[in-house]
Amino acid sequence: MVERLRSAEEKARQRRKKISRLRWKRRLRLVVLFLILAVFVWGGVKLYNSSFFNVRKVEVKGNRHLSDKQVVELSGVTSRTSLLKLSARKIEEKLLDHPWIKGVEVERHLPNSLEIKVVERVPVAIIPLKEGFVLVDDDCFALECLESTKGLNLPLIRDLTISDFEIGEKIRFGSLSNAITCLVHLEDPLKGSLSIISAPSVDKLSLYTKDGVEIIYGKAEETKKKNYVLREILSKDSGKVIFIDIRVLSNPVVKRLERP
Repeated sequence: MVERLRSAEEKARQRRKKISRLRWKRRLRLVVLFLILAVFVWGGVKLYNSSFFNVRKVEVKGNRHLSDKQVVELSGVTSRTSLLKLSARKIEEKLLDHPWIKGVEVERHLPNSLEIKVVERVPVAIIPLKEGFVLVDDDCFALECLESTKGLNLPLIRDLTISDFEIGEKIRFGSLSNAITCLVHLEDPLKGSLSIISAPSVDKLSLYTKDGVEIIYGKAEETKKKNYVLREILSKDSGKVIFIDIRVLSNPVVKRLERP
């Protein structure tokens, strides 16, 4: 009986020893895992705050009017900017503040490259003012003030009574909006031949070509039909027409050059 008790106690002691050893190994394993994790976290923080991910290359795409250097300067990105810490949204907001920039997309390319894609506004006309000229795009945004129009092949929109606007903002003026809508929807051959657009009012919108043809266009509506009528008249009587009034499409008025 005594032998059996001793044997049972020994087995129980061995089990307790084995369980204790397993617990110790489990704890040791947890400590090792914690240390490894701590090392990774510490290394990650050090790497995040180091210069390893600083921007070394900025590639600018889509720009024509603005130079690469101007776009980068506007973005605020420098060689000290971390690719991990920079805010693409803030860069886009900074660039969109510029009058010439219509859209922006910023992409990171780890570890050190940044790509900035811009969509620039395209000027379609010039507004003459007392102190100079203003470029406008197809959304009636005032892009830039100029002292001269030299080198620009864009029509002048005159006879406007605009007095208050800011560069980089949309000019909200009915006769200008009507003129721009008309211009945007004109067919390329006629659009390229324009020199002056007179826009004292919506109803009195007039186009003047470099060949001396006056076109009373009126409201910029039914543009496809008006373009068709203009194309038919100008192609049929090329070089002879001096005046066209298409405000009433069903009865356009045409005057031709009288030659002996």
